[in-house]
Order: sequence, then C-alpha cells, then structure tokens
Amino acid sequence: MTERCCRELVHWIFVYWIVLGIPSCAPSFSQVTEDNDKASRIVSDILDIWKWSFFWDQKLLFFPEDGSALDSSNYSVGKKIQPLAFWHDPIIGMCSQELDVCAVYVKGMKDTLNQIKVAHKLRGGDLNAVAVDFLSKLFVPQLASGAFVAVRPGGPPYAAMAALEKQLRASFRNSKETIDSRDFRFAATSIVLPELTSPSQIQLREKPGDIDDLIRDVRDGLRNVPTEGQCAPAQVHVPPHSKLEPFTFVYVRDADCHEAVISFSRDYNGTWWYSWPYTQDNPGAVTNDPDAFFGLRKLITDNEILKFSL
Repeated sequence: MTERCCRELVHWIFVYWIVLGIPSCAPSFSQVTEDNDKASRIVSDILDIWKWSFFWDQKLLFFPEDGSALDSSNYSVGKKIQPLAFWHDPIIGMCSQELDVCAVYVKGMKDTLNQIKVAHKLRGGDLNAVAVDFLSKLFVPQLASGAFVAVRPGGPPYAAMAALEKQLRASFRNSKETIDSRDFRFAATSIVLPELTSPSQIQLREKPGDIDDLIRDVRDGLRNVPTEGQCAPAQVHVPPHSKLEPFTFVYVRDADCHEAVISFSRDYNGTWWYSWPYTQDNPGAVTNDPDAFFGLRKLITDNEILKFSL
C-alpha cells in the first residue's frame, strides 16, 4: 500500500469516527418534534383558558399593573400568530408579539391552569430575548410560592403540597434567586386565533368528570347558608366548567330568598374552595357594577347542567 493510500485510509477512518463515534450536540429530530408538539399544546391550553375568561367577563386577560385588558378589541380572530412557548414542568407559559403579551402559569395536579404572572407592552425584537427578559424578572421563591398560593394550611394534603413546592424550588439552578432561563425549554409554534365563541363545554352542556367533587366542595363551602325559610329549600345552580379552569361560579338562592353568585376557586390539588359572594347589593371588588350580578346569574341559569338543594 502506498503512502498516499495510507494517508487517505487514515483520513476516512477519522471522518467515520467523527460522524459515528461522537454524539451530536444538536437536538435530534424526535426531540425537536416533541418540543414543537409540547409548544402547540401549551398555547392551545392558554387560549382555551382565555376563552373561559372571555365567557365570564368579556376579557381574555387582565393586566393588574395598569388595569388594562386583552379583549376582543385587540384580539384579531383568524389572524395567524407565532408565539414562543416555554416550560419547566409544572410551570408553562408563552410570549406573543402579535398579542403583545407574556404569561406564565402552573399546571395543577388535575391539569388546572393557574395564572402566576402576566406582562404586556413588550419591547420589539427577538421573541426569545423578550421571553428571557420576562422570565429573568421573576424570582424562584415567587414562582414556587405562586404555584401553590391557593393551598390552604388546613386543607388536605398540605404536607404533600409543601413537599412539591420544596421540590419545585430545588429543580431550579438558583433556588433562592432570580430565574435562570436555562432552566426552561423554548419552542416556537404557530396558530390561527380561534373565534371567541362559548367554550365547547358550554355549547355541549358537558358535565365535567369531577362534578361530584365540585358538588361536595360547594356543599361544604355553603354550609352556613340558610336552609329553612320562606324560599326553602335553598338551591344551587351549576354551569359546566373545563378541567383547565381554576375557578367557576354557581348561583345560589337561599331559604330566606336571598340570591348570590358565588365564586369557587380550585387549588393545585383540585379542591374547590369558597371564594367570594357576588350579589346585587354587594357586587364585589371585580367591577363594582350591580348589573354584573344579573349578567353572571343569567350566564349560569341559561347554561346550567344541574341544580341541587342544600
């Protein structure tokens, strides 16, 4: 074998070793596909929970910093958007330049989607940089405690929830400091903004799988409602809800003929908790508009799936 042939043979052996012997640093095709699928599901879930918000008060998303909202005026039905999804399970979120919003949520044990932080008036430019900037302003303790903020100290299983919060904190690089974006995975996706029709559960009068749990928790939350009087029995009217929905409303007429719309919120464990009453005389801090009571009552009674007596 000539010297030239030997050199060529060594060269091709080296190339073969490089190609097959050293794993690629680039993500595999299957990993890219998996990330894209995950991003699509995240955005779909967030849009679904926004649709519920719109059903209840005509706002998809509320920005507490300045009192503004994402509503039908700045949501272009049929428009194709290209959001960037990010996640560090059970934390998920997305940023969209088209909607001018970043939002981060935690997925509960029964898939409920609870909002932790939102931002708008995004700076232009690369969406990855926007998302990283959004996350870098969050602190790990804030994110972890926000994920479990609905857990009641006396509610079961508190010890298990506390353990999960501790585990979540430990999963971040800087468990006591600001978020490091390297803890998150990012993937772009695209979606055509759907119409703001009533959620499918409302249209189909769909009885949720956890309806028995809701009835039990509602009975527990309304245990002090009068059950003997002129309008007895006290009745509760229940509308559909989504497994993603972290809150719902029920309409109650007690035995003393008082009416109220009661908000129930769902914690990370899936338990429904009495939140606040919404009556004609006490419309609550959300709108301070008595007419809103009648609007909520009509939404419930027009779409109820069951009613029961206390």
